[in-house]
Amino acid sequence: MSTWFSEYRVRSLAERIAPKIAPKVEAALLAVIHAELPGMLMEELRKDLPEFTPKHSVALRRDRDNLIRARYNGKNVIELAHQFGISPKQVHRIGKGFK
Repeated sequence: MSTWFSEYRVRSLAERIAPKIAPKVEAALLAVIHAELPGMLMEELRKDLPEFTPKHSVALRRDRDNLIRARYNGKNVIELAHQFGISPKQVHRIGKGFK
């Protein structure tokens, strides 16, 4: 009988406590989903439709463009194009601030 009582007691305590922690668990779960889901979706889309999806994330492209702007002096377009693996025309656009 003591086993039944302890299992019953634990279940009833869990049922009373669960609603108190549920919002915290739900918030943590949603935060993880919001953080991870976009990247995971892009990975899968790149596998299925590589010709229609960007090679890199927006954040990586923004960092690359900021580096190009910082190093761009108008005379080093070819060097930057080779360094970043893009066309000289694209380096010039980024360096000048065009998209």
